[in-house]
Amino acid sequence: MNRTKPPKCKCGCGGLVNKSSHDNSWNAFINGHGRKGVACTKEHKRKLSESKIKYYNKPVLKSILCKCGCGEITQPGNNYIHGHNRRHKLFSKEHRRKLSANKKGQLLSLNSRNKISETLKKFYKIKENHPRWSGGKSTEEYGTEFNDKLKTKVRKIYNCTCQVCGKEESKEGKPLAVHHIDYNKKNNSLDNLIPLCMSCHSRTNSYRIYWEGYFKERKKWSEQNENQPNVQILS
Repeated sequence: MNRTKPPKCKCGCGGLVNKSSHDNSWNAFINGHGRKGVACTKEHKRKLSESKIKYYNKPVLKSILCKCGCGEITQPGNNYIHGHNRRHKLFSKEHRRKLSANKKGQLLSLNSRNKISETLKKFYKIKENHPRWSGGKSTEEYGTEFNDKLKTKVRKIYNCTCQVCGKEESKEGKPLAVHHIDYNKKNNSLDNLIPLCMSCHSRTNSYRIYWEGYFKERKKWSEQNENQPNVQILS
């Protein structure tokens, strides 16, 4: 294979030059040899001196114990390990809103999504590891009376409004989900059904004991005060 031999440096040192990274052409000089034998001006010498003084007078950065109290050592010059400066502190609602707004529309790369997927598959291969595992309840069949007619009736009773956040069905853009308060799919009495938007319905899959108690208390409150269901927005 024929290769072009690099030319020699024009300063006369006899060394071979490299190619330019800009246009892939051969350089005229080896890096630094272009000023070989040429005296620097006083101004140039002064600038070189000042830059070296600034560089060597920089304080030496040291690693210390993380100030959050975890006992781990930080990167040189840092007081905390990344993320530890807010340990055990809750973000305000406004700060969480801003974080959410910044992340909206941002998509993870395909490589990142595949890594997350593979990690979760390995961990949740044992179904009991998943925090939402409830012994396979999601595979249970609904009662035959749980049909579109019953769902429409439940939505109308509650004025087609989500009973957690207060969102109206017209703003949801699709019919509200009908939720079983006691999580028993065979119990399709009107007292056990309540309409929720998709977002709030997904929230009820976790902390089931809390949500069951929450809706039952609201039912009691409605019966005692107005004898009919009432929309109460969760704060």
